[in-house]
Amino acid sequence: MTAFISTRRLAIAGAAGLALAFGLPVGASAADFSGKTINFVNFGGPGSPPDVWYRSLIPFLERHLPGNPKINVINKPGASSMISANYTANALEADGLNIGSMNGVAMNMAARGEPNAEFDLRELEIVGAQKLGRLVTVKKEGISDIDDLLAMDGELVIGMESNATPYFDAFFGLTGINARIISSYQRFPDTLQAFRTGEVDAMPMSVIEWLRFGPDLAKDGAVPMWQYGFAIDGEIVGTPAVDIPTGHAVAEMVNPDGVGSDHWATLTIQSATSTISNQIWAPPGAPLGHVEALAAGFSAATSDPEFLELHEKQYGLPAEWTGREAARAVVDGVLAAYGN
Repeated sequence: MTAFISTRRLAIAGAAGLALAFGLPVGASAADFSGKTINFVNFGGPGSPPDVWYRSLIPFLERHLPGNPKINVINKPGASSMISANYTANALEADGLNIGSMNGVAMNMAARGEPNAEFDLRELEIVGAQKLGRLVTVKKEGISDIDDLLAMDGELVIGMESNATPYFDAFFGLTGINARIISSYQRFPDTLQAFRTGEVDAMPMSVIEWLRFGPDLAKDGAVPMWQYGFAIDGEIVGTPAVDIPTGHAVAEMVNPDGVGSDHWATLTIQSATSTISNQIWAPPGAPLGHVEALAAGFSAATSDPEFLELHEKQYGLPAEWTGREAARAVVDGVLAAYGN
């Protein structure tokens, strides 16, 4: 694997330059969606955290897109959002009126060239992405913090959705934690049910998912243990929404010689993709003017004061959005890390 970073400064090579290189052309887009309906393929199932988040945003998006179009949501959950991604890339007409979504897991799978990604990531047009922290929650007798986990005798069984394992292979490889990964779950609700029933001891989830389900999970002994963090200004920085260390901080504490290794690079790729956790894409060949207008509309909607107030009330943390240029820079950094 081409190293994503090689020093403790976890820079995403040339991220600022890439952002400029993929910046939007100067000038307003001529796209007008008056009287139109935009189809949006949501990788979350009805009522799931991504579905709830995007549906709460849609009224503001309709307000901020030129012509105030209606937005029709099509739910295509499953396979770590790859079902939605493949549908977006191959089944939607590239007319500027169809967009879809995927999460960081599917994006990484596509960047690695895995066969279940039935598209070339370089050909899709990214619109923008929700910036959303991710963490790992543990529910196991005698484990109440990261020190307990590192000193644990026995095995940690961690469950996740299909093929979301590279981060954890790297983290456990660096820390030496004895862990077994079960990656056969197709959807977040399946993993959550396995976690609730004790079929698995740990699972990854977004910060929003923890804030939504955490109070009940905590009553049953669940504890947020570590977070992926974000790559910001060349450093891995944790979200203040949860007071737990980043995986990088834990790994460096346990295994300082692992800094700069391939495992370390894999952790960094995953942390970078937290900046674009839930992504919006247009199919290959979509008109650039429409993509630009959609990108501007999402950016405006996610910074609308009414939406921000609603978001704080619903989730207890600020809404954050990564615009088209910065999102494209992260995607290109991940592609480069995998030699593409």
